[in-house]
Amino acid sequence: MSPEEGRRQGTAPVDMSPDAIMQRLQLVGQLNDLCRFLQTGQRPVRQSEPSSRQQPDVVA
Repeated sequence: MSPEEGRRQGTAPVDMSPDAIMQRLQLVGQLNDLCRFLQTGQRPVRQSEPSSRQQPDVVA
C-alpha cells in the first residue's frame, strides 16, 4: 500500500455540492486578493465595490 492510499482511507469524503464549490472558489479569490495586496501594498477593488479613484459624473 502506498502512503497516499493510507491517507485517503482515514479521511471523510469531500463535499462537492455547488454551494461547497462556490465557497472554496470565494476563499481562493480572497487568497488571490491577499497576495496582490502583499505584492503591491494596495487594496484590490472588486467590480461590485465603487472605486475610490473614480470621480463622480458631473452634470452641467
